[in-house]
Amino acid sequence: MENIRFWTIDLCEIRIGGVDLIKAIRVSSKDDVATVLSDVLAGEEVEILTEEMEPYMQITATEKIPFGNKIALKAIDADTPLLKYGYKIGITTQKIGLGDLVHIHNVRSEAVEIPSQIKEEIIRIMGIAMDNRRY
Repeated sequence: MENIRFWTIDLCEIRIGGVDLIKAIRVSSKDDVATVLSDVLAGEEVEILTEEMEPYMQITATEKIPFGNKIALKAIDADTPLLKYGYKIGITTQKIGLGDLVHIHNVRSEAVEIPSQIKEEIIRIMGIAMDNRRY
């Protein structure tokens, strides 16, 4: 039981030099994405932590990323396997930039096919700006 790590809301933000940094966790060193621990606005700095809770990198969010969603840790080409937890969780459907939201609008699950009507509703509810993107 002593090896169990409990994460709390205290990890969501850290104060450095008078600036609050939003946190995200990269679960595996192989991962292309990290999970944000609070809502992130476009332009906000996000501190990425490793699975050991050590600082890994700091990136700027390019768009709004809701709590619990994924932020890209690097630029990723279209039709590329996407890794989280060290395993492939889907295939990118378009180019994803460093700091972009990674979700159903730019990744296709290989485990389950999500009907387009449901994708459209999720995108609408989350307020994802589609611009010229396809899903």
